[in-house]
Amino acid sequence: MNTGQKTVPLGITIRRDGQPYTAVGDMGYVNRFGEPGIVQHWVSACPECGADFPTYRKAGLLPDIRRCALHRKPGKRVAK
Repeated sequence: MNTGQKTVPLGITIRRDGQPYTAVGDMGYVNRFGEPGIVQHWVSACPECGADFPTYRKAGLLPDIRRCALHRKPGKRVAK
């Protein structure tokens, strides 16, 4: 599926505010308007418990989930 969206190569690790995220996959999807797109699958470690957790984000955007589902704290920043 060629959507013109840029994806990060699989296996690449990036850091966002010091937290590492590894790109492990991507998949195509069709949005509610019928337009094709790509979602990138990332994995990171929860800073609270250390457990790996998945996060999904539209291609071209950085991951924004910082903690696993058990330790979610919306609006609270991760201590560095």
